[in-house]
Amino acid sequence: MNNIERIGHVTSSRIHLLCAKGRSKSPITGNTWSSGALTYFEEKRIERKLGRTIDTGAYSRPAAWGNFLELIVFDKLGIEYKIESQMSTEHPDEEFKGVWSGSADLIAPSVKIGEIKCYQLKKFAQYSDAILKKDIQNIKDNFAQEYWQMVSNAIINKVEKAEAISFAPYESQLPELREWADNYEGADKWKYRFISEEPAENLALLKDKGHYQDINMFEFTVPQEDIEFLTEKVRLAKLEITHL
Repeated sequence: MNNIERIGHVTSSRIHLLCAKGRSKSPITGNTWSSGALTYFEEKRIERKLGRTIDTGAYSRPAAWGNFLELIVFDKLGIEYKIESQMSTEHPDEEFKGVWSGSADLIAPSVKIGEIKCYQLKKFAQYSDAILKKDIQNIKDNFAQEYWQMVSNAIINKVEKAEAISFAPYESQLPELREWADNYEGADKWKYRFISEEPAENLALLKDKGHYQDINMFEFTVPQEDIEFLTEKVRLAKLEITHL
């Protein structure tokens, strides 16, 4: 996804870098950031000079698996949400236009955003365990990237709630998955060929009637203090990425 609303913007998917504690001083503002945040700001400045993203879309099977499964999850969730994962949205306030954007996987307009994670099995289990605890602080502490992505997209879409969703299909769903992959239409069809070709044990499939459900969900109200904290972080980041 390389649309214009992401070029030179702080994006929800990597906004956690702004929230990490750090001891490195910015040569531009003198503010203290993590080393990861300073590298990110440099990338954003380069994008602004180039007028294009520096992401050339490297392929990986885990990423392709996750992207493919988003379609399956949406089909299971029904009509509450509309899928938005291929569209980036800029923060609507004038202060953050051209600076802050995000791509929520799912949106229930004026109600909540949803973020789907279709990880490989180890991380699926870890993230699902955190979701099932239904504890905001636990997710913030152990899955900062996922948490701040949800907070950012809730802010951008001006909704009060976010929903963390994990998904992994059952082994019994493999024939359906293979049919979807075989019938998929699009230029990126090649990315999903492995779903039809690989044996079941090479795919991130759950045992039927095992410990985990295929879909795990946790809806929460985004804390006001985190909205204010992240908004101020982006306000400071704006000074870094717009300095050319």
